[in-house]
Amino acid sequence: MKADVVYLEGHFENAVLTGNIFETIRSKVIELIGNDPERITIVLKDRGTISNCYTMPFFHKTIVIYLWPPESWIYFRLPLENWYAYVLIHEFSHMFHLTYQDEIGKTVTKLTGIPLYPQPFSDLMEGVTLFNESSFSASSGRLNNPFFSDGLFYYSLSNFPSPGYRKIAPDDDYRNGLLYYNFTAGFYSYLVET
Repeated sequence: MKADVVYLEGHFENAVLTGNIFETIRSKVIELIGNDPERITIVLKDRGTISNCYTMPFFHKTIVIYLWPPESWIYFRLPLENWYAYVLIHEFSHMFHLTYQDEIGKTVTKLTGIPLYPQPFSDLMEGVTLFNESSFSASSGRLNNPFFSDGLFYYSLSNFPSPGYRKIAPDDDYRNGLLYYNFTAGFYSYLVET
């Protein structure tokens, strides 16, 4: 296995499940992105009823997953067959594209010992991950949610937003973070199709 899974006492079954899912998705994510970050660490945390995760590409290449799966309206926005599978696809995709280096980046990293990864500063950072999570199944992934993806994407085409929109979104706009996630993923999907 190309990952170390760190877990809390009492969560052995979750660790085994996560490791097995990681092994099934790994090669397809490599194929979709074209970059292999090599060995990573997956940390399972219990934060009560928080459903979330994040990727830290620097130094230890770690994915952190909060174990509580999404519920109620959040699950409607995230049409997922399996929370662990899609959170791993999403975060592992981040790990792949965030650790991509061109030849200059590799040279700077070798000379200084400090990794130079240009992708964390991209406004399209979530587009790749949503595209990937939606590529594994026609019934899973946020791009496959017709209300929050197709509707949002086509509504926004005539009001093309700047990528900085996510930073200044008003509270009463239903698109809020969805624009940053789904719109950029729809654009990425368009680029792949054409």
